[in-house]
Amino acid sequence: MAKLNRPPVIYSPTSLQDLLKIYHLNPDSLIYAGGTGLLSGTEGDIFQLRGSVINIAGIEELKKISRTDRYLELGASVPVSRVIDLGKSIVPEALYRALKHMGPPQIRNMATIGGNICRQAVVMDIFPVLHLLDSQVELRRFRENRSPRRFLKGSGSRWTPVSRLINSEGKITMEPGEILTRIRIPGENWTFESYRKIEGPGTPLIFTAMARMDKHILTDIRICFSTVREKLMRSRDIEAEMIGHRVPFSSRELTLLGGKIGSYFQNAGESSFTTARASALTIQFLEKISEPVDEGLHFQ
Repeated sequence: MAKLNRPPVIYSPTSLQDLLKIYHLNPDSLIYAGGTGLLSGTEGDIFQLRGSVINIAGIEELKKISRTDRYLELGASVPVSRVIDLGKSIVPEALYRALKHMGPPQIRNMATIGGNICRQAVVMDIFPVLHLLDSQVELRRFRENRSPRRFLKGSGSRWTPVSRLINSEGKITMEPGEILTRIRIPGENWTFESYRKIEGPGTPLIFTAMARMDKHILTDIRICFSTVREKLMRSRDIEAEMIGHRVPFSSRELTLLGGKIGSYFQNAGESSFTTARASALTIQFLEKISEPVDEGLHFQ
């Protein structure tokens, strides 16, 4: 007779405060939102899970979207498809394209913004975009109310840059009991934006770049890569070398910059395929921003 498997204990809080308290009491629980990352690459179904599962689908506070003149704020459980529906006039172009790359509509209806950020096993589609946009995330945890002062009521909360969520090994780092609850994206205007996801031998490569120009002078440029080996790759030294440069770049300058990107990838231990692709994507972007096109254009 086959041995019966014990089903997981499933919690379904309906408020953020209840979620934080349950997670505080059950710190080893699995946070379950859309479930796309959980089910991807696993055998069987969710009922093979062990331990405790906290289903956050019923928490309306995590599904809110707000917008001000300064930023766009998304709850961690907002579905990817809902952000796409906001349109390019509200969602930064590179982020919009990154979200469109996240599988077919059925997957985008289930996948959540917070879930994609917190995935560790694969390349995170939107992580490099949010990093270049100087986005921040809110991390909250349960805190006992031991003071009569009202401002101590509820939970502990802190905002931190997206880039500080991962350590040098590419692991998500949050303090015990913390849950990602909101993402805040500054509403900056960029002259050019690009997002590319290249599949290849051994690993996909995500390329994200943004540039701002004024009278053919490059006033700001940000270039970021993400691979399975390195979740976040960005050389601020190479960026600083390009800022203040007059566009267009000469063929010699493009070759030198491509070589520096290649060296950066080789030193990081990336494969020759990934290194060559990174150099080529960087050169292509710099060539495109040198062309006489309308500002605000996105490059595929």
